[in-house]
Amino acid sequence: MRRIETIEADISKTLESLARVKAREGRLMERLEKLQELKRRVESKKIVDAFRKSKKSYGELMTFLNP
Repeated sequence: MRRIETIEADISKTLESLARVKAREGRLMERLEKLQELKRRVESKKIVDAFRKSKKSYGELMTFLNP
């Protein structure tokens, strides 16, 4: 049978590991959000560039996007 001290030590180690995992998750979520925002900006720029090259009017674009 395990001693209480051993079990408490295991609990403590597990809590520390969990805290590290949560911290890593937070950093990864921040990175993901930054990457998603960067992707949206790049996509937006491509859309604007394509619109400018198309010589279409704003109304034509909106008609196309909102059928």
